[in-house]
Amino acid sequence: MEVPRPEYPFWLTTGRLVWHWHTRTKTARSPYLQMIAPQGYVEINMVDAKKLGLLPGEMVKIVSPRGSIQVPTRIVDTVQPGLVFVPFHYGTWENNQAANELTADYTDPLSRQPTFKQSSCRIEKLRKTVTITDQLSLPEIASKNGYTLEQLARANEMMPPYRADIGDQIEVPLSMNNVDIPPYMPYRNIEKLPHFKQADLKVTRMDMESE
Repeated sequence: MEVPRPEYPFWLTTGRLVWHWHTRTKTARSPYLQMIAPQGYVEINMVDAKKLGLLPGEMVKIVSPRGSIQVPTRIVDTVQPGLVFVPFHYGTWENNQAANELTADYTDPLSRQPTFKQSSCRIEKLRKTVTITDQLSLPEIASKNGYTLEQLARANEMMPPYRADIGDQIEVPLSMNNVDIPPYMPYRNIEKLPHFKQADLKVTRMDMESE
């Protein structure tokens, strides 16, 4: 019933993180779990991020036909181009990061269960414009706003040597919050599990091969 289109060119999908449960009403109380994944974010493919000129950690606005949220970006290769991923654990009255504000709420005709899993969307950059003057150079703009010259140049798709003339308009991201998520623990092969039996059933490959 809903597909990407020029106004909303991306597919958005939601999901959970291994460290959190539902809206974190319990897991947010665990200092360890909260420390690992304290905030929402959007994962976007490197190809799409380059087309949009996004920086890692740059705060963006994700807009769907139903609403919008503001989250930092994670630029990755684990989602395909044209698709973005947002975990659904986040969002409070003070923090506009609830993924279900964006997703389609079509319901099952029998159970009335809403889907809340996907949506079309667009990504808007949250930036201000600063003008180069004889008293405000490109390095000064970067330093004043807490960025390196390379970050500001990348945000404006500049090539080295980074130069800007008086009167040029420079885009400055409103905020940066690089999201570092540790990798999930790799799944172990069944051969590496401890040898055990339960109710005399053959429960591992080692049990089967031992006979």
